[in-house]
Amino acid sequence: MGFFKNFVKAITNPATLITVAAAVYFAPAAVIAAAGGTMLFAAKAYVISAAASAAMQSLAPKPKLPSFADFSTQSVNRTQMIKQPTVPRRMVYGETRVSGVLGFAESTNDDKFLHLVILMASHEVNSIGQIYINDVAITLDGNGNCTAPTQYANLIRINKHLGSPSQSADGDLINESNGKWTDQHRLSGIAYVYARLQFDADAFPNGLPNISAIVQGKKLFDPRTSTTIYSTNPALAIRDYLTDSIYGFNASTDEIDDTSFITAANVCDENVTLSSGGTEKRYTVNGTFESNGSPKQILENLLSPMGGEVIFSNGTFKAKAAKYVSPTVTLDEGDLRGSIALQSRRSRRDNFNAVKGVFTSPDNNFIAADYPA
Repeated sequence: MGFFKNFVKAITNPATLITVAAAVYFAPAAVIAAAGGTMLFAAKAYVISAAASAAMQSLAPKPKLPSFADFSTQSVNRTQMIKQPTVPRRMVYGETRVSGVLGFAESTNDDKFLHLVILMASHEVNSIGQIYINDVAITLDGNGNCTAPTQYANLIRINKHLGSPSQSADGDLINESNGKWTDQHRLSGIAYVYARLQFDADAFPNGLPNISAIVQGKKLFDPRTSTTIYSTNPALAIRDYLTDSIYGFNASTDEIDDTSFITAANVCDENVTLSSGGTEKRYTVNGTFESNGSPKQILENLLSPMGGEVIFSNGTFKAKAAKYVSPTVTLDEGDLRGSIALQSRRSRRDNFNAVKGVFTSPDNNFIAADYPA
């Protein structure tokens, strides 16, 4: 029984390979290949049938689409490979760790290698950086071959594609896929990772590993410089979402009050001194959303990093980032509408003795964790 046979059986008939990511995710030009084969990725007679039955349950669960009920759920779901026939598209702003949809799988060389294509974003990204196998960071050489840790050395090869509209199909996969992946499988506008795994029972004792990566997301237009560059500025991300014609509000540039967005962007880029030394930008955005969310909720989520608001007035969108502004008007008792009322104490329901929350940090591999109360 093959190393990944149970995984493959869970997503396809053994005689026919899968097309996992279907039309909802891809544009017509980015069609995922179907491939035939036995799909036995293993040494022959590796386990007895009883063990294989148990492995089927552990290697091939059917992940549910993310519910996005809370921040912790989102943080977990975005780093998990998904095996689903139809999925919403993902957008990435700033830097975060993500996995994605398993779009292609095939075994070759008498089941020695398993080839996987993992789709990470539905647009061009600035970079795909550190790769994780499960939660272990791996080191790659200049050819994408894993050199560390020892358990994965020479068993994994990773090719990264940033999702350019003009990108070519992966040459290694074309050469090694028995004709199932061709030069027409370019995945235009899709950022993805192609991983080739070599069978090793000691390296992969639990079967198919989860593959994720640190991704620097979409490049953003900056009205201050009239350039499009990678940025974590929330005001620029909001402007991008408002003008996005595919997933956003499809607002024209005439409907954007760039004066207000420039002011908000400058507030976000202000350097704030840290108590531990050094500085950081006042506000940054680092996260993802999927196209099945409501535009209103997505916009609210993008506003939260800068504590700001977007106002639609006189046919234009205006942005404001949270920052104290010195008052320009002086008020005294003569401006009061009535007498002053004094509340001597705060009600019990309005008292708080602790603030708790969840956050993700690069220092914790972007895994959601509680911050100190």
